[in-house]
Amino acid sequence: MKIPKLLPYRVRDVGSADCVYCPHGADVKPGDWVYVHEEKPRTRRRQRLVEVTAVRRFNAGGQAVTLDTSVATPQELMHIAANSEISLEALMQPPYVLPDRRHLPVVVYFRPCDASTDSTAASDAPEWASA
Repeated sequence: MKIPKLLPYRVRDVGSADCVYCPHGADVKPGDWVYVHEEKPRTRRRQRLVEVTAVRRFNAGGQAVTLDTSVATPQELMHIAANSEISLEALMQPPYVLPDRRHLPVVVYFRPCDASTDSTAASDAPEWASA
């Protein structure tokens, strides 16, 4: 059995997030099963097994932000920023350097996998509780 990867960028809340901004790309494609994670002070890392539903190329050009080839709405940008633990202003900033063609910014969309494979509850306790 192939062990699912961990997405390289964390989300604000594994229980409610459905997308994450990856400024240096992510090596995933629709249909992949991966783990998303959050890290909170005084608690252990929580993670959730999800299925990737879409990977959209993210381009911040200063005045407009595009996802693939369509202009992103303000509501969609706020949703991405809220899920990705990044401010809206930082999300909309054009990059200071040209991104590497192999690691272009993307937004990964996902949905939770079957509850029997979900490890969220198992790793939800504070670190000191397991000692």
